[in-house]
Amino acid sequence: MVKNGLWEGGFTLTQKQTRALAALLTQPTQAQAAQKAGIGLTTLKRYLDESEFQTAYQEAVTKLLEEASVQAKQGLNPALSCLREIVEDRKTAATARIQAARSLLEYSLRLAETVDIMKQLNELEQWRDKVDGND
Repeated sequence: MVKNGLWEGGFTLTQKQTRALAALLTQPTQAQAAQKAGIGLTTLKRYLDESEFQTAYQEAVTKLLEEASVQAKQGLNPALSCLREIVEDRKTAATARIQAARSLLEYSLRLAETVDIMKQLNELEQWRDKVDGND
């Protein structure tokens, strides 16, 4: 990412490129991003064709997704608890309880599958490192 204005690749972005990058992350279209950054759409597209800008953009998108993932993880337990409360509340309408139960089952199965896949991936990476001699 960025340290003292310098990206990992050893390059810096201009102020306009930095504004364009921020706008790309917050605006729904390239045209709106260009307008927000105070540049023309052609300029923005030229930036996107530059490998250094593309690298910076991909790094920024990755960081944004990682932050969103952390927020989603933080909301997981409260959301599952809420669904569980609805399922267990006999005063709640049967249709709402069934819908909550279905959602709870779906999310639980997906989570279990994801955990299993991550475990298998970790084991494969450890095996690869051992085979490659990178213990």
